[in-house]
Amino acid sequence: MKKKTVCCSDLGAYINELLKRAKLKNEYVCETLGMGHDVLNGIKKG
Repeated sequence: MKKKTVCCSDLGAYINELLKRAKLKNEYVCETLGMGHDVLNGIKKG
């Protein structure tokens, strides 16, 4: 379980950095990745 938490945390940090650099909004990322807002926010929180 710890490995999954670390991976989600790293993925969340990566997504946050992309959002900042590309000035994207959550809606666009969710649509592109095919996931809901709740899933994306959960990943971003780790």
